[in-house]
Amino acid sequence: MTNALRNLLVGLGLALSLSGTAAADTQVHLVHGGKRCTFTSTSTPAVKLITEGPDAGDLLIESTEAAPFSGDGCPGDDSGGAVTVSPVTAPATANANVPFIVQFRTTGNPDYCSPEGSVIPENSTVANWGPVSSSTQLCTGAACASVTRSITASGAGEHRFGVKCYKAGQQPVSSSLATVRVIADCPAPQVATRVGGTTVLHSNFGERWGDAKFYDNVFGYSPATSTANPFPGPNIGSQVNLGLSPGEYFAMEFTVPADTRPTFKYSLTTFETRWRPAVGAGATPIGLAISPCPGVFNDPQMAPTCRANLQPQGDTMQLSVNTAFTSTCPLVPGKTYYMNFVFANVNTPGTPNCNGSCKFSIRTLRDASRPAE
Repeated sequence: MTNALRNLLVGLGLALSLSGTAAADTQVHLVHGGKRCTFTSTSTPAVKLITEGPDAGDLLIESTEAAPFSGDGCPGDDSGGAVTVSPVTAPATANANVPFIVQFRTTGNPDYCSPEGSVIPENSTVANWGPVSSSTQLCTGAACASVTRSITASGAGEHRFGVKCYKAGQQPVSSSLATVRVIADCPAPQVATRVGGTTVLHSNFGERWGDAKFYDNVFGYSPATSTANPFPGPNIGSQVNLGLSPGEYFAMEFTVPADTRPTFKYSLTTFETRWRPAVGAGATPIGLAISPCPGVFNDPQMAPTCRANLQPQGDTMQLSVNTAFTSTCPLVPGKTYYMNFVFANVNTPGTPNCNGSCKFSIRTLRDASRPAE
């Protein structure tokens, strides 16, 4: 029977081989794509050619073994083969102190997975995910096949969630990251439409398309080096011109570095170049408010110095981390805020003061007492 089956399989061009002459050690080797699984049987006979009925011409391979397969990653192999990790999934945005779901999947039966690769802002703690360390086990063994965690972040800002899975004898495998923008417990925005992508005109460098939801891509962008810098960069400051229509606002997220020195100051100053309408032709102030909430222009939790209606030429708002600087907007190191801009009075932000497409120009400056580097 064994020789007849060998001849039949060779004639069919199948990559299947038989070994063993006695029923007690009959093995069938199944090979596909370089992967080999061995099926062992003690049945007599172990392999049969079906000659009658709808399955005539098929092979029947029988075994009474509890675990007939052997080979890395083959059916019944507890090792599970090589570990793979899916991308981590999570919502794009979430509210602080409100639970949201983070998920990932694995194959290959890893020993455990940790939250390594995750990046949590300094002003936030995350329940049910950290601390971010190789010793933190999000799951072990079979429980890593599908993992769902209900996460709560205490602070606002960009949270990145990733995992790293370990298995003895293999290199650790890391996932791609899921980014969640956590916003503070905030009221509804006071203006209808938050502008995202927009044209940013950099003095002496021309226009580019930038994501105005983030400071890094507007005031933090250095056109000379094509790099996006977090607040309060870049070192030399920037000069930009931006446009807004009635019912629109910018809310540019930024985080104050945790190591900011108490003597630090940062300024935003208007200049009339490219202001539309131009000075003398109906130019109106631009409303600016610093708040931990996007689209909030008269936030009672912020000092009055954190909001202003800036005139088109030489009007300034200064930011600091020192309440002794009473003329500045006092910020907290490590905390996330928004620079909110609107063509309206900050006390009535829903009532536009400029019709059509209006533009304003701002130059920024960080003084010599900058954060430690």
